[in-house]
Amino acid sequence: MAVVLLAAVSLTACSHDKQAATAEMCVSGAEQNVTAAADNPNIPKAEVDASLGQVGDGCVFRGSGGFQLDVSKCPTDYDINTGITGKEIRLFTSMPHSGPLAAYGYIGDGLKNYLSYVNANGGVGGRTIQLDILDDHYQPDLTRKNVDKAIQENKYAASVAILGSSNNGAIRDVMNDECMPHLLVASSEDRWGDVENYPWTTGMGLNYGNEAGLWKRWISDKYPDGATVAVVAMNNDFGKAYEAAFTDAAEGSNIKIVAKELIDPSAPNMTDQLTSAAASKAQVAIFAVAGTFCVQAIGGVERSSWDPDVITGNSCAQIETSLAPLQKEGLTGDGTMVIQYYYNPSDPANKAPEYAELYAEQMKKDGLDPEVAQYTNGWFWGWYLVAVLRNADAMQGGLNRANIAVAARTISQPYPLLVEGLTSKMNGVEDAYLFEGGQMFRYEGATTSKIGEWKPIGELINREGSTGNFTKLNLQ
Repeated sequence: MAVVLLAAVSLTACSHDKQAATAEMCVSGAEQNVTAAADNPNIPKAEVDASLGQVGDGCVFRGSGGFQLDVSKCPTDYDINTGITGKEIRLFTSMPHSGPLAAYGYIGDGLKNYLSYVNANGGVGGRTIQLDILDDHYQPDLTRKNVDKAIQENKYAASVAILGSSNNGAIRDVMNDECMPHLLVASSEDRWGDVENYPWTTGMGLNYGNEAGLWKRWISDKYPDGATVAVVAMNNDFGKAYEAAFTDAAEGSNIKIVAKELIDPSAPNMTDQLTSAAASKAQVAIFAVAGTFCVQAIGGVERSSWDPDVITGNSCAQIETSLAPLQKEGLTGDGTMVIQYYYNPSDPANKAPEYAELYAEQMKKDGLDPEVAQYTNGWFWGWYLVAVLRNADAMQGGLNRANIAVAARTISQPYPLLVEGLTSKMNGVEDAYLFEGGQMFRYEGATTSKIGEWKPIGELINREGSTGNFTKLNLQ
């Protein structure tokens, strides 16, 4: 597996007996197009130290925050220019477009919609970004098959936004062994910040460790004398990571976890788990679930005699899929809480109305419903993907796969719809997490005939730059 070098690296790695074998793999593409796109506030522009990137004409690529890659450690047939020409950048993703979690596949459709806008406005150095979406039904073995095929086809520069904790866990080794940039993983486990062992893999969303810490802080503020909590989570890497993160956050506090329930992702319902959790009479219910389980969890509590504060993971923050369906059951979901760190474009509280209007226009051009939250998430991922690609293009050696991997750990361009006061930065080994803060929001104003909206209720907490990386994790 390719490894990160934390100290200055000699270019002798690409010289002597190794030089002939590695010289070609370390040469950036001759067919470079440096056409600069006009400044456009709806597309991130390059914001990077132009001295970063390829060191001389060797195999070492230097990033910020002590991060370096040595491409000579990649497979002997590796080519840093695969998937990149003077006209296009070819990427792929793998996510469910069928099966019970198919709605999450809309992230890819939203991402393509944003990229079509970027392509029409200069792309990256004049290159268009082409994205192939591969269906994996949210099954890790199918994700692995998709990735193996993509690597064998040898036509992609990188992956982006592959969905799911177990899914990304199934491919992380092969992506790093093959030196395939594994960009902006669509899962928020802390382990995606393992820079030392997995330098080609980068996470994106607010990591579960920080999110759980924000839950703990809100609970402690509301219940200074202590609180009881029931945790209901999916029985997979996603749910277990959330459960472990909150258990760690609550340790040493006066918060007592009185029930823990796990749901098999393929289960038709979560009735038994809700019944057991309700029997604990916990003051707070935390649901680390996704998809239809969001509706079942929120609705199940509302129709019961149990009356806890309900907190869900950010995976249940989409009003039209997690809360609006409750109206058909004569329920509202009112009072549900979630940590937010960026707004839905349709949220009247957002501070970038022009960007929100552009989003709606572009959605309608492709015949897509702008109210579907996963489309908005696609634009969110698209913003940071373009930031990475434009940063890579501005580095020494220009746009190539190694610089893309380096740029994915050198991000500072804030998304226009971030909650006010938050930042989004990645800084090599020193800061491996793009988002490190958020604010508690509560769903309010809903009736059985009217959809509510998210309202901020807690203080904004921004821990930018303090989390570190997976091997030196600071969540206090």
